[in-house]
This record gives sequence, C-alpha cells and structure tokens, in this order.
Amino acid sequence: MHIEYIPDGSYNCPLIRLFDFEADEARELHNLFARLASGTVSESDLAAQSWMESVGGCRMTLHSAARRRGIVKADSGNATSFACLLTLDDWETVAERTLPFCKPRREGSYAWLDDTSPLSLLLSVNGSW
Repeated sequence: MHIEYIPDGSYNCPLIRLFDFEADEARELHNLFARLASGTVSESDLAAQSWMESVGGCRMTLHSAARRRGIVKADSGNATSFACLLTLDDWETVAERTLPFCKPRREGSYAWLDDTSPLSLLLSVNGSW
C-alpha cells in the first residue's frame, strides 16, 4: 500500500491517497482504524507501518481526538506531513468504509474515507477515483 499527497490536478484536491494494495494490506489498515475507534490505540504514524510505502515523503499521523478536525498539516515543517484527528465514532465510520477492500481485490474501486476537512482521505485499489 502507498500513501501520497496530491495537492492539485483534480476537483477533489488536495487529498491524501492510499492506493496500490492487496486485501491483506486493507485488512491491516482496517484493523488499525478499528483500534483507533476502540481507543486501544490513540495515535499511529501511518507511513511507519511495515505494509505502507510513502510516495514523495508523505506522512500522516492518525489520532483519536475529543473533537473532529479532519486532516491538517502537521507542525513538523515538512510540506507532506499531516495529522488526521478524528473522534472514536469517526474512526468507526472510517473502519467500516475500509471493509469492502478487505475482500479479494476489485479493480477500479475506491472510497472516500474522510472528507470532514479541506484535505480528504481516499482509499483506491488502483489509484483512480
């Protein structure tokens, strides 16, 4: 699975795209979202996961937060570092939206996992939407 920041070039931009993955990687992603939803994990660096590969240095830290802020630029000074701050209920929704991708690969399928801020989070099997 790859994570990439796409700042422009489409009506839907800017966005963070998770793409090019198999069902087992989608299951890993779903499990991470489910742990955030349950409160078992409160923070996780998505690009640091063994099954994730960063494109262009894109990084995103996932946080369980008391208040939904969506995806925001991180304070690191890196133009491709982000934080995704969602409530436990929001993470539950994101986990549910990931479930269809945990089945055998479906070419051309995608889902908007979060669009609560100007930066959206896209999950796409082949990178398109």
